[in-house]
Amino acid sequence: MKKITYFLLSFILTGLFSTGLHAAPEDKINREDTFIFLSNAVSKDIPESYQYIDLKFNDISEWSKLEIALQKLVYLNLIKNVEVSVQPSVAVNLYTFELLAKKILWLEISGSGTMSSKKQQYLLEKDLKSLENSLTSTPIEWKVSVTETPKNSSNSVLWDKEAIFNDVYSTLKNWFYDRSSLEDEALVNGAIKWLASWAWDIYTSYFPSVESTDFFSWLNGEFEWIGAYVEMNEPGILLIVSPVVDSPAEKAGIKAWDIVTQVDGKKVTPNNTLGEVVSWIKGPSGTTTTITILRWKEGLVKTFTVKREKITINNVDYRKQNSDTFYIQIKTFGDNVEREFNKAAENIWNDTSIKNIIIDVRNNPGGYLDEASLILSYFVPKWEPTAIVSNGTKDTKYVSLWFEIIDASQYNIIILQNAGSASASEILVWTLKDYFPKTVIIWEKSFWKGSVQSLKTYQDGSTLKYTTAKWFTGKTRKWIDHVWISPDVNLEYDIDMFKTQWIDNQLEEALKY
Repeated sequence: MKKITYFLLSFILTGLFSTGLHAAPEDKINREDTFIFLSNAVSKDIPESYQYIDLKFNDISEWSKLEIALQKLVYLNLIKNVEVSVQPSVAVNLYTFELLAKKILWLEISGSGTMSSKKQQYLLEKDLKSLENSLTSTPIEWKVSVTETPKNSSNSVLWDKEAIFNDVYSTLKNWFYDRSSLEDEALVNGAIKWLASWAWDIYTSYFPSVESTDFFSWLNGEFEWIGAYVEMNEPGILLIVSPVVDSPAEKAGIKAWDIVTQVDGKKVTPNNTLGEVVSWIKGPSGTTTTITILRWKEGLVKTFTVKREKITINNVDYRKQNSDTFYIQIKTFGDNVEREFNKAAENIWNDTSIKNIIIDVRNNPGGYLDEASLILSYFVPKWEPTAIVSNGTKDTKYVSLWFEIIDASQYNIIILQNAGSASASEILVWTLKDYFPKTVIIWEKSFWKGSVQSLKTYQDGSTLKYTTAKWFTGKTRKWIDHVWISPDVNLEYDIDMFKTQWIDNQLEEALKY
């Protein structure tokens, strides 16, 4: 069996630094070079305020090019500002650079594997030039950029309509019957919101307050609250994407697609930001909060009293469920989830009695698509597409690396999903169903999110959230946005049975296959 080890740059996005990556002496590109290159690539025309960021990184010189590059990358929220060693002189090989380009710049570059250092160096230099010529590509999901308030262009329709807009505004302010009730900022904000709404995309919105544009409160790691992934696609609408598995929210009965309307009697209004409402819900472990939700699919209003807890999220749980069935629960597609999945795969490889594999993505809100693609590499034949991302003019194709651990054709695959299975989870489920039609899906329709958004923040603190790309399944190029993945077996989760008898009726159904 081939045991797979993945080398990711120590500074990829999360700021989680690792050791053990050393290229051959002939490789000339090191971490410092890569930081500076990325900074030049993605930090065009950002405000000079980035210079005031006090970096926590070790082994960097003050006023050096490396320090400036790191300040810009931290400012753009591409890396976290943490107290770790950068190790700027550590060399970077081609394979590492390829993974980094996919992760940060969303670009497919030359393939690599085991090859001579000279060939690695040639391809790496080639890829650097290619990247420099391709930086108009789709930005990473949720990369935040701070942008000067745009000026009108003489070639723009805005230039022609500016006089009309100003006259309408002036007329309303001076001659409208109830003009005293009109607020300047509200008028302009309303006009911009209406402009964004004409994109006819639920994930494209304009927010007057920058804080309300936090799309996903991912809440990774340890925290104290009720445990739920949330989003605010429009002001005042706080949507539960999914409760965290085994969290107080899930145990209380809060579900995906519930809309939070009140917290401890305080109503959620368009004037409240996402961060503000989340702060109402958070609190010391052991205390309680009262959450009122609108379950709009059923036309119900429900109130839950939920105890806050300190919650630790493990991405992957697995176990041998019975004599011939192996159970794997994937809770999110966060950083390094594939590494955790690899341990489960090795257990399956080493146990010849396993005939059935249950994959549980209930209440998995998604995450990094490349992590989902890597997990699909345990199942999908080598070099076959696992997912496609399109920005409208260019497609980025993810392919299976085929890790030769699980021959999916030799197992019965059963998937547990629900309305909280979103985004990358849906790509995983649908791609498995595409390649292995006998795969059985149990419970209800999925969340249906298949798009990528970016955030643009303006000088006045307002923010535009807009869709930049769409995700498609690899084999059939199925767009999952607004298209539910329907189950083969529709079985509602019996929460009372679980609370009283600790029996998961959906898992029991999966064990029948």
